[in-house]
Amino acid sequence: MEIKSKLLVFIFTILISYSGIAQETENFEKLIVNNWGLNSFEVNGQSFPPRETNKNDRMVFNSDKTAESISVDKVQKGTWSYDKTSQVINVVDQNNKFDMQLKLISITSSECVLELENPKGTFVRLHMKSISK
Repeated sequence: MEIKSKLLVFIFTILISYSGIAQETENFEKLIVNNWGLNSFEVNGQSFPPRETNKNDRMVFNSDKTAESISVDKVQKGTWSYDKTSQVINVVDQNNKFDMQLKLISITSSECVLELENPKGTFVRLHMKSISK
């Protein structure tokens, strides 16, 4: 009888864990679907405001899994996917010429921190804020 009880508790714990993971992904997708403006960026622990030319840079994640990256008034359109295990958002442009991996550091309804590796091999944290669509 005691073994059956322990087995039931074990199974119940596993089911709750899977439910939590599914809920976490669902919550992430509700939060990430937004228009995110660049607030600041961080390199090697130092925070910097956007340069004048980048002050309007933004990322738009749509619920249909399409995305737009707007930088210096250049728009790249593509699709996005999320790997909950690695917590990486993969953005691929429509012509598969551009593939960007963004590590999710934190997210709320008003702020999002994403990390990417630039071509020089340096990790850059992008501090984004929610802006109206």
